[in-house]
Amino acid sequence: GLKTGHAANWAFLPGFPMTGYWVGHLLGIGTLNAFYLLSNLAFFFTLPLFFLCLRQLGQDLETSRFGVWLLAFSPFSIYFIAPYTESSFLLFTLAVFLFAYRHRWFWVGIAGALMAATRNLGVMVVFPVAILALQAYGWRELLRFGDRTWRVLLALWVIPFALFSFMLYLHLHVGDGFAFKNIQLAWGRIFDNPFHYWLEGFETGGRKYYLSVVILLGWAMNGYLLYQRRYAEALFMLICTMVPIVTSTNAFPRYLFGLYPTMLVMALFVRNKPMLRPLVLALSALLAGYFTIAWVNAKFFVV
Repeated sequence: GLKTGHAANWAFLPGFPMTGYWVGHLLGIGTLNAFYLLSNLAFFFTLPLFFLCLRQLGQDLETSRFGVWLLAFSPFSIYFIAPYTESSFLLFTLAVFLFAYRHRWFWVGIAGALMAATRNLGVMVVFPVAILALQAYGWRELLRFGDRTWRVLLALWVIPFALFSFMLYLHLHVGDGFAFKNIQLAWGRIFDNPFHYWLEGFETGGRKYYLSVVILLGWAMNGYLLYQRRYAEALFMLICTMVPIVTSTNAFPRYLFGLYPTMLVMALFVRNKPMLRPLVLALSALLAGYFTIAWVNAKFFVV
């Protein structure tokens, strides 16, 4: 795996690494510092976007403001300011959903393409976008293939463009368009039944037990979104939480708490519980501090 030198970097989509390289080169600060800069800037802009999404969904001002505070001090907020793709991915996710809520399909396509360039699962946002379009216009309107239909279809065609371009590049340079997926074996990720990995965590114990518990929390959150009839957000959350554990439970908390639907669940859950909000925020901030200390000290369970 990593020690043998076979874990090629094409396992990762090029959007974030390439942007970091060019920003670091142009500013003369080096690639790693550019990654920190990009992550922090992206996280800064996620806060107002999350506020706008909550308002667009009809949440009151107090709930929307609390959602911003909760995102700023979320338990795993270390990943939003560290050199990971989490903040960029969340930024583009929020942009996709906000533009979809507002029926701005051209910008949905652009933001979705940036998602797909940041992480391979970003391309899966086509399915939530299709659901939101269906909810907005209905089957009959879309099947008329009028102007609205073509705008939606254009967005759905544009979103996979970045991923397909990367696949073409891989095909031409390494002979395998799916090399980003097939190289996962060298990174210690073996495709298997996700429920097998989940149950194995309880049997293994230790940090694996912790990861399996967080997976269970993620599924409970997914069920809450379905209960709230937020079908597009629930589907996106299901895809982004089930696909990673097809190969391993490692890093699952980072994937879960880097998602817009996860933060949406937390904001919606306490919207009618004003007495509970300070407790939730305090607990979240406490956990954020704990996981930050663990990350700085290179504890593997926060990789």
